[in-house]
Amino acid sequence: MKTQRTIRITTLLFALLAIGGAALADEEADARLAEAREAMNRARYAEAAELYAEYRSRVDAEEKVAEALYWEAFARYRLDRTQELK
Repeated sequence: MKTQRTIRITTLLFALLAIGGAALADEEADARLAEAREAMNRARYAEAAELYAEYRSRVDAEEKVAEALYWEAFARYRLDRTQELK
């Protein structure tokens, strides 16, 4: 009886740690997105392109990846680096 309770508590703790880790990863990705937008607004296109690429590697949602790809491509276009887009 005590062993089952210990297993349940341990399982719950691991689940909470996993959720917390995912939330931290989401926060880091959101921070990269905010930095990328700020760089784009300040016409720092090289920095923005790199930050959007880093953001893309941290998110799983397809629509977020598509948006980041668009803005990364736009930043590279502004740098006249269209060969990097192919």
